[in-house]
Amino acid sequence: EVKILTKNGVERWVDFAAGVVELDGKTVVVGTAFDITARKQAEVELEQNQELFQRFMDCNPTCAYLKDEAGRYIYANKATERLFSNIKGKTDFDVFSDAIAKELRANDMAAFLNGAVSNFDETTEGANGLLHWQSFKFPMTFSSGKKLLGGLCIDITKQKKLEEQLRESEERYRTISEITSDYAYAFRVEPHGKLT
Repeated sequence: EVKILTKNGVERWVDFAAGVVELDGKTVVVGTAFDITARKQAEVELEQNQELFQRFMDCNPTCAYLKDEAGRYIYANKATERLFSNIKGKTDFDVFSDAIAKELRANDMAAFLNGAVSNFDETTEGANGLLHWQSFKFPMTFSSGKKLLGGLCIDITKQKKLEEQLRESEERYRTISEITSDYAYAFRVEPHGKLT
């Protein structure tokens, strides 16, 4: 494959092959050239699209992954790999406890059956304890019949902790309110200054 410049000044890609043959008692070089410019342009465009996708996924702060029908991770972006290293080729049962893996697998199957985007609150184990996720899972079917499950997960661990702190605070306030309500009095001040 070589790039040539036509007499009109246009660059073209050609697939060129040549060989030496005997013709009428003389040794001659015979060659063929096929214009492959369109294929080369498509290859460049494909590379650019792959790079664009990869950069987008790697800069994305959410966890993103693809699983096959058996539940094996076949793709994981950098955010996912940072939290769950070497996850590609593994299933949830290889990474998490049985209880968590069963829940994740049940949600995967529900998303496959739903046939559309499904939203789940999920919990996984991390290096510093439990992680809480808002997970969006969606099935993808290709023209070959191959099915994959896509997933995007947003870490809501801080939000869950704040919600728990709020619940605890409200419970403390309710308890204090119930205890002190027996001692709370209402007073009314009359216009002439007398309490009633």
